[in-house]
Amino acid sequence: MTVPEVYLLDEKAHVIIMEDCGETSIPMKKFMREGRLSPSKGVELGKALGEFIGRLHVWGKDRSAWEYFDGNEQAKELSAWAYYGQVYATLDPSQNADVPVLRDPPLEVSGEDLKVIKKLGEEMGHTVRTSHETVGDLDYKRA
Repeated sequence: MTVPEVYLLDEKAHVIIMEDCGETSIPMKKFMREGRLSPSKGVELGKALGEFIGRLHVWGKDRSAWEYFDGNEQAKELSAWAYYGQVYATLDPSQNADVPVLRDPPLEVSGEDLKVIKKLGEEMGHTVRTSHETVGDLDYKRA
């Protein structure tokens, strides 16, 4: 096991870009279930992560943060594709032949539902590419 390599550390902007931990890494849930992280340390870690995510969402409402990220078109496209761009293609039976878990047993989605899913995916993809809201602020009640 090795320490992940750090590619960029920007202390002023508080940004770190690093490789992931690799295929031998263990998810925190499994780590805790195996008794390798005490419940008290798990609570401490969970609280710290929650506080970090809360601060990140608050920062995301600041116009200077919007301006900082607006120029990153590639990241917005990738996010839109990852979150919504593949939903319709995955659920459409004519396109999901390579997804075994959707074939056995067959996942049945009506044609009408597929139309709604396709439209919603397109709308939400557009929202991800153009909105200044955080994921927690987006309105998912359009469908």
